[in-house]
Amino acid sequence: MTTTIKSNSDGSSAIQTNGVDRIQIDTSGVPLLVTTPSTGDNSKKIATTEFVSNTALGVGQTWVNATGIRSANTPYVNDTSRPILVTVATQANSTTNSGALNVDGVNTSVQGLGNGLSNSQTSVVPAGSTYRLNTVNQVITLWSELR
Repeated sequence: MTTTIKSNSDGSSAIQTNGVDRIQIDTSGVPLLVTTPSTGDNSKKIATTEFVSNTALGVGQTWVNATGIRSANTPYVNDTSRPILVTVATQANSTTNSGALNVDGVNTSVQGLGNGLSNSQTSVVPAGSTYRLNTVNQVITLWSELR
């Protein structure tokens, strides 16, 4: 990695890494632009507060009790622009039971319980992804989403 300071013809300058402007500085030494990474960009950059606030899980999000509006074995879509966290608590009502929290067709958590026992499953659901709780002989006791 090569870091350089570039002088522009208008008297401003820029701090560059591998030839890419990371910070632009006006003629009085005040930073004008801080490069913000785009989603999926794993290079090291400075992230603005706006970028973190608009993408980070938990920042500016609140827990919602979705127990009354969510059902087992039904697909839902994270229609927000950010990842959400889904937590579902269930109770077994038979000795033969199972539960699987599924995101985009992949089981992210699987459980089987003794009759009458309770458990919870949690998963991050990326923006635009489909999620569902697949259950057999389990009752949802709480469904919460951080969104």
